[in-house]
Amino acid sequence: MFRIIVLLCIASLGGPFLTFAGFKEKQKMQRLESTGITVPGMIDGGKSKKGRRSSSYQFDVSFETEASKVHQLTFDVTKEFFQSKVSGDQIVDPKVEVLYNPADPNEAIIVKGSTDSTMMFPGGIAVTLVGIIGMGFYLRSKSQPS
Repeated sequence: MFRIIVLLCIASLGGPFLTFAGFKEKQKMQRLESTGITVPGMIDGGKSKKGRRSSSYQFDVSFETEASKVHQLTFDVTKEFFQSKVSGDQIVDPKVEVLYNPADPNEAIIVKGSTDSTMMFPGGIAVTLVGIIGMGFYLRSKSQPS
């Protein structure tokens, strides 16, 4: 029973952080969709990290902004996108399309390649609600006489 209470507390407190992160990602995507500019980019390098339960994939990409400044960013990408660009340890297709915010070139994604973190918003709300409702049921059952 103690483990369940701890998990409900973690959900109640951690859920809002997930919600906030998802909200910020959602805002970023809306800005990119409304004001973003798509330019060609080149993959300079990449890496994959494989753990027991999950893997992550990243590319270092250079692109030129409208102001003719070369910008380099590291992007988290999907497994499928990573595998389509890499064979063994070699990058076989270095060309990508980058959608960036001209007001802030650090705010960018790889078109059809970057991971989608917007699901943290509804996921965070769900985790928060489960934690709060679960704690409510627990506290209610504790306050009722046996």
